[in-house]
Amino acid sequence: MNAKYGLQAIRRQRLKIARITELNDPFEFLQVASSDPRTRARYQYVKRALSEYMGLLCFSESWRNPVQWSHYAQSHRGVCLGFDVAPSTDIRKVRYVANRISPNLRAMREDGPAAFAHMLELLTLKFEHWHYEQEHRLFVRLADEDKSGMYFFSFAGSPDVKLSEVSWEPTRRFRPSRSSKHSADEVLRSRLTRRGWHLGHSRWSHSEIRIYGDRAENESVCVSPLSKR
Repeated sequence: MNAKYGLQAIRRQRLKIARITELNDPFEFLQVASSDPRTRARYQYVKRALSEYMGLLCFSESWRNPVQWSHYAQSHRGVCLGFDVAPSTDIRKVRYVANRISPNLRAMREDGPAAFAHMLELLTLKFEHWHYEQEHRLFVRLADEDKSGMYFFSFAGSPDVKLSEVSWEPTRRFRPSRSSKHSADEVLRSRLTRRGWHLGHSRWSHSEIRIYGDRAENESVCVSPLSKR
């Protein structure tokens, strides 16, 4: 993500929730093959309705893909935050397909488990050319709207979604460990300084690292704690 917003996410311990109608692929939820305008209109209606109360957090299996760093991380100048997400959250893996699926009109006419299962199927289906993202999606309810008009998911103290690492390029990431304490310190100081950030001068610990953004903005963030793996 953008370096500025990455720092904000760590400092405020929250992630922006993506709205279903605002995803970067305009064909989301439109993977159904139908020539009937009424069927297409029904799916569009349900898509808009879902977007009113449900959003999603998007994760990737890998932080190493340079294409994603170009698309999502400020052209390799941003950061990637790694999370440990518990299976109990019902996080779902995206399925990539070459062809559209047939509409499930029966499910679309009903409420209940069948309709919800069909909705989740569509929301975890993408064209095969997106497979490089290796995406997983966590669906969350929209609760309190921020004054900015956006919604956020707080991972502060969450037992299910835990910040576990910070990566600053496709080949560099930070996970605190006793064996790599000094080398990580040196590498982080070098890499972050090149991006206009600097590490705090307080003593390094095994579970805490302090990162500062643009000094003119007086932005700082303490990454603590990260998992020691």
